[in-house]
Amino acid sequence: RIFSAEALSHFSCNPEDAVPVLTATIEACLDQKDYGWGWLACGALGNFKVIDSKLVEGVLPALIRVIEETADENTNLSSDKLNMRGYSILALGNYGNLANAVLLKLAPLLEHRDDPLWQTYFDTALKIDPRAKSQVDALIVSLSSRDASTRGEAVCSIAKLGTAGISAMPELLSLVNDNISDVRRFLAIALGKL
Repeated sequence: RIFSAEALSHFSCNPEDAVPVLTATIEACLDQKDYGWGWLACGALGNFKVIDSKLVEGVLPALIRVIEETADENTNLSSDKLNMRGYSILALGNYGNLANAVLLKLAPLLEHRDDPLWQTYFDTALKIDPRAKSQVDALIVSLSSRDASTRGEAVCSIAKLGTAGISAMPELLSLVNDNISDVRRFLAIALGKL
């Protein structure tokens, strides 16, 4: 099934059949902490340049897990062969603004220019939203998310930046009347810290 899904991905055929298999493969690799098949599945997902928004919703949590759980598994760029982490970042760039939730995870990575994958993180962030040129910019974009937990997490992340987060003040103030009380509570704490 994995090879069949990967073959379909080369021709961008039948994503509704292939994407769930590839997603399950990624999750199994992460569960087992054995990334051998994971890079193949992430790379195959990257072959699908356009997939249905429902499929994107299903695959995003798996690709976010890759970012979170493979932080110590950087790729060797001199070999021209990306690993699971690199391929997952590339795949996320294909989803454009459907992957806005990923900006919260990419934001801190944009400040690590010594990371061999920094250019990949940066390019992907720009594909998701052209305004996401830095950590603060990516967090500012996240403040306008339709998802309340994303907005709340973005507020908390900006507060942790200290004086570097002050440039986000106008966007933070736009959340004063947010319809979710937790977001307003996080905002009050963040404004106090800033």
